[in-house]
Amino acid sequence: MRKFNISVAEFWLVVLVLALSLVTILAGVRGTNTGIPIATFNTSSLGLDAYHDPSSSLHDAVVSLIPSDVVNPPSITQYLNVKDWYIMHYFSVCSGYYIPSSSNPSVLTSSTTNITCVRRYSGYSFSLHDTITSTLSSEVIGLAEKMTAQRWSTRTAISAWYTGVSNVFLSFVALSFALWCGRAWWSETIIMSLIAWLCFFIGSGIMTHQILSIQRLSGSGVGPNPYPGSFLALTWACSVFQFLAFCIRWLGIRTVGREWVLVGRGSGRWRWKEELNWKGGSSGRLVVRILRNMGLG
Repeated sequence: MRKFNISVAEFWLVVLVLALSLVTILAGVRGTNTGIPIATFNTSSLGLDAYHDPSSSLHDAVVSLIPSDVVNPPSITQYLNVKDWYIMHYFSVCSGYYIPSSSNPSVLTSSTTNITCVRRYSGYSFSLHDTITSTLSSEVIGLAEKMTAQRWSTRTAISAWYTGVSNVFLSFVALSFALWCGRAWWSETIIMSLIAWLCFFIGSGIMTHQILSIQRLSGSGVGPNPYPGSFLALTWACSVFQFLAFCIRWLGIRTVGREWVLVGRGSGRWRWKEELNWKGGSSGRLVVRILRNMGLG
């Protein structure tokens, strides 16, 4: 008869959530993981309309900044003193240029070069308009007039993420101690699991809403913006796996004093077996008593 320890399953789920949450929150620090941005702003087409339109009031100013030997460039941002793209992380903003295609130099590829990252304080707000106007050549500052002045803040999301990661870490410590000491369940940690899931869910929802608003930006030298699939996958994976950890914790409290056992060899049938020597804490027994009085235990 083999035992299935649910505490071990929750422990490894918590480890997985902790790892995913740290990768999500630390992406972009020291120029690493630039492929996991919160959002990407594609500004590679900035100024091209004025460059190709002789009737534009900024045409002469834009043309004067571009060398005469440059013909049909896919991007002129380097001559305007701005970058082809800007990406947001929780603790940094990175920027760089796209590499033109070797077979067709008039087309930009998704490959990047000359990447620079600037550290930002926790909970910063990003404004593409302010970023562009701060470096744009004064002769063509009018190119940013029609650019959105909207700011995207990370304050609420990062605060929720801090709380979630803290509670996951505390759950990890509690489960490690529980497994080491041989205690099957620590009912007290269900609150930490619930708070962590709610925080991850709220933080993911906030950033998803902001990402969708960024995806709708177009025109005035902005877009199309690459979709941050990797970031969304990471942030929602944290929410899903933490929810599973919470469900396992709730299942453990609901069935506290019992464990799964496999009946017979190769039968594949599982049943509950009562464990009469459960050593849960007083608060844990109180939670169990409340749940059972509510008909949930």
